[in-house]
Amino acid sequence: MRVGSGWAKGQNLKTPKGDITRPTSDKIKSAIFDSISSEVSEAKVLDLFAGSGALGIEALSRGAKSCQFIELSKDAIKCLKENISEVLRRASVQNLTEPRISLVAGDVSKAHYSDKFDIIIADPPYAEVVEWLKTFGRTLNDISNGNCLFILESSSDSDLKLLNSKGYEWHVIRSKSYGTTKVTIWKKKVNDEN
Repeated sequence: MRVGSGWAKGQNLKTPKGDITRPTSDKIKSAIFDSISSEVSEAKVLDLFAGSGALGIEALSRGAKSCQFIELSKDAIKCLKENISEVLRRASVQNLTEPRISLVAGDVSKAHYSDKFDIIIADPPYAEVVEWLKTFGRTLNDISNGNCLFILESSSDSDLKLLNSKGYEWHVIRSKSYGTTKVTIWKKKVNDEN
């Protein structure tokens, strides 16, 4: 697995052995970021269930200014730390302003968020995604900026709903299946009636 585009293009990404995580394929990662390319520059990104950090690192390489990674697995965190270290080394070698990166080692449902975000990416265990989304949906408005993108990976047969709340609406702008994986992208709209 590698970074597909941007200033860290070609960087190999370490992934944990076994089935601890389900790394996003390079094809899916490329499709996600090609479809949101105009939204990534200077974005504040949150990568939930980060695994190796491939999605957040891709965002950084494509111009995001910060990323908070949240991951529970110790093996995945070890790989993620090595991948982040290499990203920062590459930024330094190229005389780039180092992106702001934070790593929270812990359960996504108990996490404290460092900021409000422009792009939120989540790749939860497929068996838990529907229930997790119901719970996380209550937090989403509080940690997202206006016009935020929420990108969710799930099994291709999952039926996902994101409830709107007073003052905010989330619209699906893209939903596409790639074999057994579906990627759904919502965009937040702040209603003027607030």
